[in-house]
Amino acid sequence: MITPEQSLERTIQALCSELHWGLRFFFAAKSLDQTELKLTQTLFETFSFSCLDDACLILSRMLISKEKAKKDDSVNVQYLFRQAENNPSLFRFAKAGEIESLVPIHRAFLESHKPIIDILKNQRDRNLAHLDRKHINQPDWQEHQPGLNWLEVESLFQDMIDIMNSYCKLFYGKEFDFGDWEAISQGEVKNLIEYFEAFNSTA
Repeated sequence: MITPEQSLERTIQALCSELHWGLRFFFAAKSLDQTELKLTQTLFETFSFSCLDDACLILSRMLISKEKAKKDDSVNVQYLFRQAENNPSLFRFAKAGEIESLVPIHRAFLESHKPIIDILKNQRDRNLAHLDRKHINQPDWQEHQPGLNWLEVESLFQDMIDIMNSYCKLFYGKEFDFGDWEAISQGEVKNLIEYFEAFNSTA
């Protein structure tokens, strides 16, 4: 039988892993989107859209609860907040009352991102998780669908890093290494372009 401590640890690990991959996908998409030289326009566009879709799906999984379900059995930040509130003593590196004061702050933190989270939910429900019937009944639906702002999505990702590292520090005594995926992605795209240019110069 899994103990409350094991369950909490697995929740933290699962959410950190999701966020880690979300950051990889997002910054890969951002780096490709900012690339002036397209190695092959169709291929780069495909990679960029695919990575952005995955990044948005991961944020959706982490942030959006099941509204109509009697019981939300998803592993998301809301589940982590409930576990933390119910078991504050499991955070070995937390001071007395620290968890109880931290969770409401983080809930308010996410509430400040409600506009972009609502757009994420709209994107997920209409064209990421399944094919909405409005695609057929309203061919111009996408023209009226709210779009995602890169800066707002990036800000949400950065705040999610801060939130998850808060619980990591209070549970493990250290932060999770999410990696500098923006620098990594930009460096690898730059290398690809250099390889491509070197190949063309010798062709």
